[in-house]
Amino acid sequence: MTRRLGFAALGGALVAVVFVVLVYAAIFISGLIPCRSENFECLGQMVMAEAAAVPLACLAGWPLLYWLGVRPALRVAALAPVVMGGLCWAMLTALPEYALAAFGLAPVSYLVAAWLTARETSGRARIVLGMAVVAAYVAAVVLTLRSNR
Repeated sequence: MTRRLGFAALGGALVAVVFVVLVYAAIFISGLIPCRSENFECLGQMVMAEAAAVPLACLAGWPLLYWLGVRPALRVAALAPVVMGGLCWAMLTALPEYALAAFGLAPVSYLVAAWLTARETSGRARIVLGMAVVAAYVAAVVLTLRSNR
C-alpha cells in the first residue's frame, strides 16, 4: 500500500506540472487573441483559460495514475481535486502570500485521495480523513468570511 501511496503522490506532483504547463499555454494562446473579442477583457480570457486547465489537468491525472500503478486510478483522479480544492482554498485564504506553495498540496491531495479509496483503508481511517477534508473546507469558509468584514 505504501508503494501505491507514493506513486499517487508522484502522480499528483506530475499533474501539478501539467497544470502549470497548461496555464502557461493558455497565457500564450490568450496573448494571440485580441482582448476585446467576444466582450471579454484580458482578465476574463485568462480566467476562462485557467478554468479550462483545471479539468484538463485532472483528466491527464487518470491515465498517468493508471500508468504509475495506482488502482483505482479513476476514483483517485476524481477525488483528488476535491481534496485539493479544500486544502488550497484554506491555505490561500489564510496565507495569500504563499500562493505558489499551494502547488505543493497536489501530491498531498493525491496521497489522501489514494488513501481514502484504498481497499486496505479501514472505515475509521476513511471517516477521519474525510472529516479532515471537510474541516479544511469549513476553515476556508470561516477564513473567507472573516477576511471579508
